[in-house]
Amino acid sequence: MATLLGQWAVIAGPALAAHTLPAKLTKAAPTPAFPGKIAPSMLLLKVDPAKALEVQYAIPQLIERVNQTLGYQAIAGVRLVQAPVMHGGKKRLPAAAAAPRAVDEENRLGNALARISAGVRARSQES
Repeated sequence: MATLLGQWAVIAGPALAAHTLPAKLTKAAPTPAFPGKIAPSMLLLKVDPAKALEVQYAIPQLIERVNQTLGYQAIAGVRLVQAPVMHGGKKRLPAAAAAPRAVDEENRLGNALARISAGVRARSQES
């Protein structure tokens, strides 16, 4: 798992690595007919919900790249878990959310309350 986490940007490529993160490797149960054979694992991959479909289409390539990197049939499949992906302990923010707001929040709230109050007064005078 450490090798997978350390080389994830190289394995997945920069476009997919920005929206995905390996979460867990689950070991499959060994087959009773072949006791010496190593059972392949399943990779649990966290993915941003907006990119889940794109990542799902790339699963065959991801399996191939992971197996090439680790040097053997390490994983047999990938299971996606849609969740916000955090890299380096920080959640990625969309560009609009990361930009500072020009409008003061207190003024917006005050203006909204003033409009509501004016509407209530106007309706009560009509009745």
